[in-house]
Parts: sequence; C-alpha cells; structure tokens
Amino acid sequence: MSSTCPNLSGAGETRAPWLAHYPEFVPTSLEYPDQPLWWLLEESARNFPDRVACHYYEQQVTYRELFDSARRALDEVMQS
Repeated sequence: MSSTCPNLSGAGETRAPWLAHYPEFVPTSLEYPDQPLWWLLEESARNFPDRVACHYYEQQVTYRELFDSARRALDEVMQS
C-alpha cells in the first residue's frame, strides 16, 4: 500500500497556482510507499550514495552524507 500526496490540480488550482507553471511532464501528485521517513532516507543512501540529495546555494550534500548526519544526530538524542 502507498500513500498519496494530495492532487492539487484541476479545481484546486486556486489553492496551488504554481501548478500552471509546471512543465507538462511534471506530475501534480506522487505516490509514496507506506514506510517511515527514516526508511526512505536509508533506501536513498543505499541506492544513490553519491547522488546529491540537497543543494543550498553553493553547498551540496549527498544522500550518504545526509544519512550519516541523521544517524549521528539520532545517536546524540538517544544518548541524552
């Protein structure tokens, strides 16, 4: 089973006017596996470790780096 991001197209365009600017090939909704966020991050790090997960101005973080940082943060919280 998967979860669905709400489809904001059609009648909802007044709620999501940016959709009018999406290229035709960009979907207005996506289906996600019914898994916790941690699982999605772990799977992304396993399948695409060196792919860029996040761009912020001139900085880039790969999925491996993001997962490792999240794991270290979790370890710190669990030790508190």
